[in-house]
Formats: sequence, C-alpha cells, structure tokens
Amino acid sequence: ETGADMKKIKRKPSRLHRALRAAAVMLCAAVLYLFLADAKLTPMMAVHMLEEFHGIYEETHVVASCGTQAGRRYYLMAGENALLCAEVDRHGLLWQDTNGTMLDCSDGKPFQAGGCSRWPHGGQGTLELFGRIDDSSVARVEICQMRRDKWDGEMQDYVYQTRCVYPVDELIEDGGRRYFLGTYRLDEKPRSDGEYDRFVLSAYDTAGERTAEYEITNFSYWT
Repeated sequence: ETGADMKKIKRKPSRLHRALRAAAVMLCAAVLYLFLADAKLTPMMAVHMLEEFHGIYEETHVVASCGTQAGRRYYLMAGENALLCAEVDRHGLLWQDTNGTMLDCSDGKPFQAGGCSRWPHGGQGTLELFGRIDDSSVARVEICQMRRDKWDGEMQDYVYQTRCVYPVDELIEDGGRRYFLGTYRLDEKPRSDGEYDRFVLSAYDTAGERTAEYEITNFSYWT
C-alpha cells in the first residue's frame, strides 16, 4: 500500500491532556457565570440592582439620564422618599451596575443634593451633581467647589476660597417636584476627606438674589 492509502492513526489524548482541557472548560464556565451573575441585559435591570443594594424598595422612575463615550450612563431615579444617581457600564451587549449615590428625601428638607466624582487612572475626571428642590421660590441653583486656603487665627477655622462654579442649566419639572442632573469635566481630582474640598449649593430667586446655601455632604469618590 502507498502512503496515500494508509489510514492515519489518531492517537487518543493523554489522560493529562484530557484533564487540562476539562479544567480549562470549567474555568471558562465559572468566569462566564460570575460575569453573567452581575451583568444584565438592559441598563435599567442594572439600575434596579443598585436600588436593591441601597435599600430602595419603593416605586421609582427615571427623571433624567446622560451618557459618556466610554459606554457609561448615569440615571437619576426618583421615588417619594429617595433619590439615586446610578452609574451603569456597558460591556459588549450587557450592562453592569457600577456605583450609586443615594439621597434620603424623607426628612422634608427643601434642598437635597449629592455628587460623585470619578477619576479613572490615566483618564479624564468627571463630576456628577444631582438633587431635588422642593422650595417653589427657587428659580435657579449653582454649585461651588470651595477649597481650603489658610488658617484664620481669629475665627479659629480655615478660610475657604471658591475653586470652581458649576452652573445647573435646567431644573427638571417632574410630578410636581424639580430635579437636576449635571455632568462636568474635572481638571483636577477633588480631595475626598471632606475638609479640603467642599461643595456648596446656592439657591437664587427670580430677582437673582441668593436666598439659601446648602452644603453637600453626601458625596462619593470613585476611581
């Protein structure tokens, strides 16, 4: 018989090779399971995961949303007693809940505001500011980033100077309440200790007079 007529003899995989292949398949299946356990088919499914994480079980709805080029979206979710700024990321065809900042609105205060900053390694920093305004006399709001400057011996406290002003372009009317959500670019990473950088909301009436100030203490810093 010639070489063309001879049948090729297929060798069975060795016991070690079969074991390694089975282990690789199990590892891939475990990784896929862990990813799918957190990833969701729609961004709103990922948002609801964040609501459960923060203990929000009342009915909520989307007041506003905004996105970035990196496949990241922010949703402002409003309920009767809670307000959540939810961040979800897109991974291929799936969505994953990433971070969220929640405000408790059950105390009846006229101003509720929060913020979150993200400063990825090697990327552009962003700042999200959001809130609810229940004071009907307020026509517009803006948020100032105050930075600690120097020690005042007479006042026995630090003096803070305005570092940056973030205007709120629109107060969103929804269900008899007003909300806002703004995304801003950062040129410098804020300090997360709460003593070096402070964020203060200023409210103005229709005449342009400042009527109230509210320091934002619910602030999240993400990397």
